Order: sequence, then structure tokens, then C-alpha cells
Amino acid sequence: MNKFFSPRILILLLAGYACQVYAVPSTSTSPMTESEAVSLASGAKNGDTVAVQKLMDAARTDDPKAQTYLAAYLDLTGDHTQAADWYTKAANHGVAWAQYKLGMLYLNGSGVPRDYSKSADWLTKASDQNVSEAQFEMGLLYSNGTGVTRDYAKAAEFFRKAANQGNAMAQNNMGVFYESGHGVPMDLAEAIDWYRRSAEQGNPKAENNLGVLYENGRGVPKDYVMAAEWYRKAALQGYSHAQNNLGLLYDNGLGVAQDYSKAADWFRKASEQGNNEAQKNLGVLYSTGLIKP
Repeated sequence: MNKFFSPRILILLLAGYACQVYAVPSTSTSPMTESEAVSLASGAKNGDTVAVQKLMDAARTDDPKAQTYLAAYLDLTGDHTQAADWYTKAANHGVAWAQYKLGMLYLNGSGVPRDYSKSADWLTKASDQNVSEAQFEMGLLYSNGTGVTRDYAKAAEFFRKAANQGNAMAQNNMGVFYESGHGVPMDLAEAIDWYRRSAEQGNPKAENNLGVLYENGRGVPKDYVMAAEWYRKAALQGYSHAQNNLGLLYDNGLGVAQDYSKAADWFRKASEQGNNEAQKNLGVLYSTGLIKP
């Protein structure tokens, strides 16, 4: 089934990168073109009521592209109920991205009653059309037993499908599965490979996970310098676990010069995000007088 449009274009549009000038769609009854739908949705996002009306008019003619982009616009403005209605219409036409978004609305209870079973149904349909975001979400559902029976092997299958499409979060989760032996045989070399693929895309969880492996010498030679490098990459993105881990390296002088002030700085950053371990570590520095309040 044709997806009718590129989900990447829609992502860029809603992130604010699409052009503000929109094309006027043809007056024929033929389905809206991709460029027309993108242009109108961009105009709608930027406050053009004419663009909103044109999208609405086209959606009411049962045009799947218009229904999908109108739903995305409504979703963005917080009108999740109407968004769900239009996503449903487009999803029933087989639009993969609409199926994914509808699945997420059911998962979160936005605009529709929360229904994990319906969420799984729609996400499965989108996954079958190779929407990597839906495949990743299905992996989470099977990992947690949400709306489906918990099955780590199936979770791994979905994560792998998304990971092979370059989904960084799924790549990290494949690393977690190979490190823990969930759904796949334990294999640290595979875990490191998946973590690295994810980390090279800037995923802070994967960067932190690589740091942990280097710090502990699991699957790689123990290397505190490398651990500090990976922790720093994740810490600078605000990932509290990496901030705490980097603080511990500074506290103990591992891979970096011992520096209680820097340790405290990283513990403080993590503590401000509610990281309990960092709060304890910061408390120790204060209580032992290694730093002053």
C-alpha cells in the first residue's frame, strides 16, 4: 500500500522547516499532490486560515493526503480529538503515517480513550508498511507487555526492523537486548556494534551505554578515557545518568584528572533532573568537606 506521502516531509513540516509560501491546489477533483498538501499544511501552521480551509475542504472529499496533513496540523495545535477523527479516515485508507499517529493517540489517550489493544493494532499496520517509528513502538509494547503479551523475541524482531532502517532509539535497544540476552542470545560484540551505530547518530542513551562498557571492560578493554569521552557526549545533551557517571570519574580521577569541583558540577546537573544517585553523590562531597556549599 502506498503511504501517499513521505513521513519525513511531515516531520520537517511540523518541526518548522517547511516553506511558509504555499501553492494553490488545482481546482480539479483529482487527489491533492504531495507538494500541495505540504504547502497548505505549512500555511496552516503559520496561521493562514485560507490554507486551513482548503485542507479541510479537500479532506472532506475523502482525500487521504489532505486528511493526513489536516490531522497533523490539528494534532500540532492540540486539537487531538479532531486529529484522531481525520487520522482514522486516512488510516482506513491505508496511509501508514496516519496509522502510526493514530496508534500513538490510542497509546497516550490523546483525543481518544486510552486503548492499548487498538494502539497495538494500528501500530502493527504501520509497522507492516515499514514505518520505523511504529516498529520501535511495537518493540516497546512487546517489551513491556502493553496491549500485547510480553514477548522479548518479538520485541527484538520489531526493534531490529526499525534499527535496520537507521532508527537510533531502536539501535540502542538492540544493544540493550544483546547485552542482557533479552529476546536474543547474549552477545557483547553485537551490543557494542548497535550501541555504536546509535551513538554515532548522537543518541545519549547509547553514548552512556558505551561509556559503561568501557568503564567496566565489558566486551572491550577497560578504558576510562574512552568511558569519559562517551559519558561527556551524553552529559552535554543533558542525559542525567551520564552526568552522574562523568561526575564519578572526576570524583575518583578515572580517565580524567581528579577534580571535586567538576564532579560536583556534574552531580548538580543530574540532581536538578531528579537523579537520586547524583543527589547522594553530591551529598557525600558536601558532608566530607571536599567541596563547600
